[in-house]
Amino acid sequence: MKSFHSDLPINGDHETPDRLNRSEYSTRIANSLVLSQESAGVVISIEGKWGYGKSSTINLIKKELRADSSNNPIIFDFNPWLVGNASNLVQEFLVQFASAIGTSDRAKETQDAAKQLLAYSQIFTVLKWVPGAEPWASLVEKGFGTAASKIGKLKELSIEKRKESVIGALKELKRPIIVFIDDLDRLPPDEVFQMIRAVKAVSEFPRTLFMLAFERKYVEEALISHNIKDADKYLDKIIQVRLNLPKISKVDLHKLATEELANLADVNLTEHFSTDQDRLTEVYHLCVKPIIQSPREIKRIFNRLYFLEKAIRGEVAFSDLFGLEALAIKAPSIYEHIVSNPGAYTGIPPEVDYTLEKPEEYIKKFEEDRRKEIEKIDPSERGYINELLKTLFPLIEGSQFGHLSQSQYSKEGRIASNDRLLIAITYGLPSEEVSTKDVNRFIQLPNERDEILKFYERTDTIERFIELMRQGNEQLNPVDPLNFLVTIGRIIELDVTKEIESKPRQMLAAGPIRQCWWVAKKVLSELSAEERKNMIFKLVDEEQIISLTSHIISEVIRQHGIISKEKELPETERWVASDELRELSERWITITSEAFRTKSFLTASDKSHIFFMMLNLAHEELPALVGPLLIDDADLDSFVQVFRGYGQDSTKGGFIRIEERWLASIGDIDKLRLRAEERIEAGVGDMALRAIYQSIRTGKEYYTVDASEREDW
Repeated sequence: MKSFHSDLPINGDHETPDRLNRSEYSTRIANSLVLSQESAGVVISIEGKWGYGKSSTINLIKKELRADSSNNPIIFDFNPWLVGNASNLVQEFLVQFASAIGTSDRAKETQDAAKQLLAYSQIFTVLKWVPGAEPWASLVEKGFGTAASKIGKLKELSIEKRKESVIGALKELKRPIIVFIDDLDRLPPDEVFQMIRAVKAVSEFPRTLFMLAFERKYVEEALISHNIKDADKYLDKIIQVRLNLPKISKVDLHKLATEELANLADVNLTEHFSTDQDRLTEVYHLCVKPIIQSPREIKRIFNRLYFLEKAIRGEVAFSDLFGLEALAIKAPSIYEHIVSNPGAYTGIPPEVDYTLEKPEEYIKKFEEDRRKEIEKIDPSERGYINELLKTLFPLIEGSQFGHLSQSQYSKEGRIASNDRLLIAITYGLPSEEVSTKDVNRFIQLPNERDEILKFYERTDTIERFIELMRQGNEQLNPVDPLNFLVTIGRIIELDVTKEIESKPRQMLAAGPIRQCWWVAKKVLSELSAEERKNMIFKLVDEEQIISLTSHIISEVIRQHGIISKEKELPETERWVASDELRELSERWITITSEAFRTKSFLTASDKSHIFFMMLNLAHEELPALVGPLLIDDADLDSFVQVFRGYGQDSTKGGFIRIEERWLASIGDIDKLRLRAEERIEAGVGDMALRAIYQSIRTGKEYYTVDASEREDW
């Protein structure tokens, strides 16, 4: 053993000094693995508890060895897991060993050593181990009938002669060989036993170093199960240097986590949400770092992230995804509780009208359930797990944000919002959900808008698409604001938008038209004053988007304190100056009047808002514009929809009441009531339309759901 250069003890256990971190320790070992030309075989073990980082240490050692070109060893990784059969383990080991040597270079000595090893391995195609005996004394041929014939065959096979040929060929090599055999403690006991015996059988190979990694207790128990009573001494006979790997330090664990994070992706994982970087630091240092005990736990967390992160990148904040996956590894029962009952953490019950119950009230119902799950955690980690839960789901701590928090959390990609949590626990977008990446592409990539819009129109998720566009952007700065706003106006006029708006909705819900207007208003607000004014004048000339421009005109008028009860804004805050307001209004009236005459007004999504803006700005022109629309039944049915949205209550929902002053602005009230009577007698089937005609006829209130009269409250 003198030819084995090492500053580590050759016999007995060796504890790594605490002052060495894992990287320094691996470097020291790598520098010790230098076998001279005359050296015999050496077997070294790295022993430590499961999850202590044996594999990580071996990888660091291999990295150091490959970086040192002066020694240029042949490195062979043997994975006994891939064999899967204890009876073939020795042969497979020799075949792979031969392959590793043969492919290392094309030198004659190298190729000869590989051929000798391969020939040697062929002996084991007809041989098997006799349990309990030493390797070379226990080889017998399958199928021979007598002991004499077995012995004869063994002589014929010349096992020792083949072995000597291998040893001779290996001595001619100019390079040392280092064989790594990891994860012995993951094999079944039979395979552990056979692998240890195989190492003993080949450990005489010259200038060959075998490095084994395993948990001592498991390997000893595997040997004991095969009638090796003093397993520890048995291992001492085979392994010359046994190194005990200490528990990895927090410094090394942090370094490993940092490396795994760097390897996770070649992009900035926190760039999609503005608060994500600071939040990741908080989640990691305050909650996750204190509970990570081993490299294996880091590996398991990041293995899950490798699988999940790319699939939902940009949909969920990485900090929250990291925290959730840490829970899956360190607190699996809590993770399963989150998956099975998300509302216990977000405060939003599944498939329930949550306007009827506050999230903080709903979440309190599960306080005891959450406490029971937390009590299952090891006391030393319980406080950190609890802190992580409160960081991910603030409502469980009693935060009073309620429903307002859902849109904010969703905007930040946080799993405290139901939609982001659903994406995180289902590993992708549910069929009814919308991709925030698509929303951002829609805003910033004009050439892709039509395709994206058609997809979400086809999948009936356009309302959710608009909602995310409104919620998800602090600033809406499309590269082409005018074209973008025209596209928003077109979205308002889609058939699917009209269909959504025609259906009853919750009292506090905002429809797609209103949300489109909020998006447009945000874009306009981000522009410079001069650019915004010029754009507004261009937009009002677009007849195809008069629903949107009716809201723009309404906002401009509101800012001047006209009609609206709100206080007028200072001149510097108005979108257009006072002397420009008349021109803008007249241009909009001209375009809208033409829409009445061509009847394109009847197909507008928000004709109610258009009509009432005309009522305020050009009421004297309305009789002439509306009169032609009252003649044909279909036109009339379409026109009176302007009165559809009046109010709603908790009894039957929406109801209609047509005020007489509205009818007066149209023209002949008696004639209009007569037409309403005719349509009722004709048996109008649509209940909302029937309610409108009833209210025109009587002036009373009627529910849109069944056209029944609403009692006077």
